[in-house]
Amino acid sequence: MEFQTVRIEDACYFFTEHKLIFLVDKENKKYMAETTNLSDLEDQLDRNIFYRANRKYIINANYVKRFKPLERSKISVELTLPVNEEIIISQENSASFKKWIGES
Repeated sequence: MEFQTVRIEDACYFFTEHKLIFLVDKENKKYMAETTNLSDLEDQLDRNIFYRANRKYIINANYVKRFKPLERSKISVELTLPVNEEIIISQENSASFKKWIGES
């Protein structure tokens, strides 16, 4: 097994799939993370830069391209890199997301 180091500022987003955590860097390369728990990872990251978008994604503020409101106060976030699915911020978290994106 081989390990690769990635500078945290180069991490565009983290996501979970089949109980594994992956990091996607600014070059759109995908790496498997050592941790298997997004909550543990969230606790280790700088909350000024990284935001837990939902149960599946943690995103980096520096790679947020745009966001738009959806029905029932949800928010759709578009990153500078392509993501296989829409990243949705829940109604419950939309206020904290807006505050976070304004301060980062």
